[in-house]
Amino acid sequence: MLCEIADHWSREIEPRRTKEELISDLGKALWRGEFTPTVGPTRLKLLISLFRTRRATLTFWVKGKRRPKTLWLQADKSALLLELSVLPIPNKSPKTWTDEQCVEAYEAIAQDWGHDVFVDVATIVLSCALTEAIFTEWIETKGYHRPKFWASVHFITAEPASGPVPPMPKKLIGTTQELVEKYIASSKATGKLPTKVGLEATARIEGRKGGRDQLRTEFNRQMGGDAPVRGRPAK
Repeated sequence: MLCEIADHWSREIEPRRTKEELISDLGKALWRGEFTPTVGPTRLKLLISLFRTRRATLTFWVKGKRRPKTLWLQADKSALLLELSVLPIPNKSPKTWTDEQCVEAYEAIAQDWGHDVFVDVATIVLSCALTEAIFTEWIETKGYHRPKFWASVHFITAEPASGPVPPMPKKLIGTTQELVEKYIASSKATGKLPTKVGLEATARIEGRKGGRDQLRTEFNRQMGGDAPVRGRPAK
């Protein structure tokens, strides 16, 4: 699975990269079609899933129509520019979409990948699997040295596994305070605003079960309650 590849790869890659950075790179590569997972849904199925479970900060734009509004005039005459992910789609009937028609949407997702707006499909992407041959071919095109971990891990096989993808192992990682501190520091280091939704997604990726209220309370304490405002303004 991509999350496990990133975990092992981060221990030997030079220059050093974190597991989170490699997870982001692998996710972007998947959306850009740089490799095709041997186990897991296609990009098209993932895009359709996003369309059917759209969030306030995710806007689908039918090409040829007026672009979605991202600038609102406030009561004090100031302008509010909202950070929205705009995905161009051929029409509003996903059953008619083809892979070729959605290339622009895939690229838009790749550019914003890692943002909490895509949390609905992030776990699915992380559970996608690659064969050694596909992974090796991809890293060669990127100029990376071939890592040594592959031969020592049994969960990545030369052929795709049959049956459903096994769930990611779950474990409790550190304390709530340590998890929140790590998430906030990682977000700020990459120029992103820490959010509660992003924290919860990170906790799930890292294998932490439950504790949503505890996470949010600790997030408010460390951030001073200043979570960024996202989504369309209330009318």
